[in-house]
Amino acid sequence: MVILPRNYQRQHRSLTVFCLALILPALHGCGDATPPPEPAPLGPRSNGPQVDLEKMREDPIVRGFESECEAYRATRAELQPLDEALGAGTLSEEDIERWNALQAAASSERSRLNAIMYDDRMSEDQRAAMWWILQGKTVSGG
Repeated sequence: MVILPRNYQRQHRSLTVFCLALILPALHGCGDATPPPEPAPLGPRSNGPQVDLEKMREDPIVRGFESECEAYRATRAELQPLDEALGAGTLSEEDIERWNALQAAASSERSRLNAIMYDDRMSEDQRAAMWWILQGKTVSGG
């Protein structure tokens, strides 16, 4: 016959409770077959801020910003074939000088447009619409 101390059950129970208190929080969620939900995509079917672009184009501030972007987008359009040729290593010295000048002009213009877009007076919707306009792609709102 084994003689146990009187407080053995209490000590054993306390140790069990203590161990369970450590283990159970770690096991919480184990075996959960449902993966966490995917975050909703931003922007109309792609990455970017949510905005109804067509509606925002009715805003006179956004419309004015779109006009301000014409020179920047024209410069970016000129740069695109030069960027591809530069990547391929097929630019002449003259083309490299032209690329440098266009790149500097685009960078300067982008800084100016960013200052307009991030002005504290712009609402989040105006800023989002301006962001999409700067992307230079036709994007339907929604």
